[in-house]
Amino acid sequence: MINGACCFDFAWHLSFVNLARRHTLTTQLPLTKCPGRGKRLQRLWHYCDFFVAAVPAGSRNFTCYTYLMLFRLSAKLNTHLKHGRLKDRPLEANPFADWSAHLFLVKREKLILVSNTHSLYSFVMYGHTLPNELRFYERTMSCMRRFMELDGLGHVYEEHIIPNTNMHHYAKALNRSITGCMRELIYQATYSVGERGIDPIEVGKVLNEFLLSTLKTEGSSYGCPNDAFRAMCLS
Repeated sequence: MINGACCFDFAWHLSFVNLARRHTLTTQLPLTKCPGRGKRLQRLWHYCDFFVAAVPAGSRNFTCYTYLMLFRLSAKLNTHLKHGRLKDRPLEANPFADWSAHLFLVKREKLILVSNTHSLYSFVMYGHTLPNELRFYERTMSCMRRFMELDGLGHVYEEHIIPNTNMHHYAKALNRSITGCMRELIYQATYSVGERGIDPIEVGKVLNEFLLSTLKTEGSSYGCPNDAFRAMCLS
């Protein structure tokens, strides 16, 4: 008889095996070097030889294809979530798997700006009652789905975001350029929420039409996150 914990681990193992079967995955990592921590992940490596029979013959060399969802936390947000020390990580090759998040206040209300690091496509969510990184991850994914559906991009979430959610990790902000752009977006979000009374989940539509020099396009010195993200979806 298998107890609940074993059943959970078994399902987790199978999700990893299913990942190995996909042909569109972007990151190839040896199982012994896959980033992660905790006893559950250690058990995955330990028992992987039991489940490797379910993986195609080409994967019997213990090579696994996996997506990793990366969240880059600002220093203030990292302190709020009590995550601990963050490491520097390069830009993810998969543009849909790399997001940056900053905590800010509007009339004593904690809000979090979450932006796609490649395109700066953004949405805003409430930051209260987030005692740890797990709650942050759950709320971020929930709000991301809701916002993208409101923005007519629900199919993009299904096709490009969900496959990245098998594992996630955290890192420092990428560079000053991205941080500076997010500060401009935070200024606009603060005005929209505090002065105009726009609901935070709706503020993203305003932010994604804001012109930024970092997103300049051919023939123009500026570009907006909305155009950059939609172009990313078509590439």
